[in-house]
Parts: sequence; structure tokens; C-alpha cells
Amino acid sequence: MTGLLDSAVQVTLHAWVQVGDWWQTQADLMQAGKEALDAAGIEIPFPHQVAVPYREDVVPLVQLRAVGTVDGDK
Repeated sequence: MTGLLDSAVQVTLHAWVQVGDWWQTQADLMQAGKEALDAAGIEIPFPHQVAVPYREDVVPLVQLRAVGTVDGDK
């Protein structure tokens, strides 16, 4: 493991292959890695973002106003 990022676990593998075999080798390694993680029951979930609905009876912590308005303008 070379990185534990916000939405990924980064693994780096160095392999030496013939230039003409590079694309197929990369695809084979990715597929084999995914299948090995699946077989081991390892899941890396995508990050989720939770939206909290705004309620009219709750005053927001930050109040926004349009650019160019001055206090007292409506």
C-alpha cells in the first residue's frame, strides 16, 4: 500500500514486461487484483456525502447575501 486516500487505497506494483504486452498485462493485473479482493471479502466503499435538509425553523450558522448588497438593502 502506497497511499490511503480519501476515496481510494493506493497500491503500487512494479512489473517489467515487453512493451507490446504492457496494456494486456496492466488489464490482467487489475482484474486479478479485483478478483482477489472479492474472494477475500474485502470491499473498499466509495465515500458518501450526506445532505441535511434545511428546515425553516432553524437559523443557519452562516447567512448568505447577494454580492453587492449593503446592510439594510432588501
